[in-house]
Amino acid sequence: MPGPAGFHALCSRDAVLSSAENFVLYLLLETTPQGGGVRLPLNLGIVLDRSGSMYDEKRLEYVSEAVKYLIDHLGPEDRAAVVAFADKAAVVATADQLLSDKARVKRAIDDIDLLEIGGGTQMALGMDAALAEVEKNYAPNRLNRLLLLTDGQT
Repeated sequence: MPGPAGFHALCSRDAVLSSAENFVLYLLLETTPQGGGVRLPLNLGIVLDRSGSMYDEKRLEYVSEAVKYLIDHLGPEDRAAVVAFADKAAVVATADQLLSDKARVKRAIDDIDLLEIGGGTQMALGMDAALAEVEKNYAPNRLNRLLLLTDGQT
């Protein structure tokens, strides 16, 4: 049974204007396990939005750095696949590729803007492709999840 977790939040702003129609608030949420529990191995489908709006304000750059950080911190029992989407979806790395060569996968993430997958936002295609990758390594003794990284502009 999972144990308790501690949370620390950092907001990009101290206040939000209720009159603002389009107001952006960034939130960094850090979660840390409390106690000496053992975490389940991960089985992640990481879904990256590579649509045109992700190039504004270096969003794609920040997301790519976050995914590379995550890859560096995966344990030997963890599985993860990376999928990018815009008008189409493309598997950037399967769990097997990530296990065998993290450096190559991180280079592929650096080159994610070279994928010819359009500029629109077809989020469902990306999520479907990542779900198919997660299902390949599905196990009840793993934490099977999709992680969607997007600016939410469809």
